[in-house]
Amino acid sequence: MPKLTDSKKKENKDLILNASFKCFSRKGFHKTSMRDISKEANLSLGAIYVYFETKNGILKTLVEKGSKEMQTLLNPNGENSLEHFLEILAEQMNKPNGMEGFRTDIGIWAVLLDDDELRNITEASVQEFLNQLVTLLNLDQDHKTLATSYDSELRARVILGIIQGGAVQKTVDPDLDIVKYFKAAFSLMKLA
Repeated sequence: MPKLTDSKKKENKDLILNASFKCFSRKGFHKTSMRDISKEANLSLGAIYVYFETKNGILKTLVEKGSKEMQTLLNPNGENSLEHFLEILAEQMNKPNGMEGFRTDIGIWAVLLDDDELRNITEASVQEFLNQLVTLLNLDQDHKTLATSYDSELRARVILGIIQGGAVQKTVDPDLDIVKYFKAAFSLMKLA
């Protein structure tokens, strides 16, 4: 059997992650089997286990990857603001498959109850997101686009709740105008 190159290993791992993401979004984490993932990835079941010992291992990698992608959207060190971030997030959610990640996130919440390692990874990811969001909020407050009456850390947690709530509502009601939802949320943030 020929040895796989590093680029082929990365390609296979990416195939598995993309296939898992699609399966988790479509069927949910608990109803997706490793066989479903192998079929979606067009790889043998054995090949899946070469890269990931368990479905939870795949999920942990997806959580870390999703966290990095969300942090890239936030980008507090660039020319960004809370309003701009929420606009970008709404655009992402309105894309044809834009809600897949959020549906998967909702499914992950149930898994967190039983998996300490995944909960720790998620907690670290959420904390990093909150830290970046605090930086962004402080910039907005410095530029006087937001009132300073509330602590930025508390405000960041409220924004996270608004984002998660919007994801749940958009999942339940695909016709929800998420752009208007986030604009309303931002206008409330400006008032407080």
